[in-house]
Amino acid sequence: MSTPVFSRLGFINWAEKQDPETKYDYTVAKTCVMTRYFRTAGIERNGAYSYGPVSLEVDNVWNKIAQGKPWTIGGALARAKETMK
Repeated sequence: MSTPVFSRLGFINWAEKQDPETKYDYTVAKTCVMTRYFRTAGIERNGAYSYGPVSLEVDNVWNKIAQGKPWTIGGALARAKETMK
């Protein structure tokens, strides 16, 4: 069974394949780590929370993953894994 694209597990699977040192700016919607993640599914928008009909786990968990520091994919990956415990 495949992992849903828009899930924390999907994000973790994606992030594990990225360079962990890649930096992003949480305050710039077009470069935020979540926007980069969604682009892998072919979805282009201005920000991770403006994806219209896409069903997300929209709660403080996504914000915690993306907003926490350091703003690197490796940092976001570590925070995402923490939320799965």
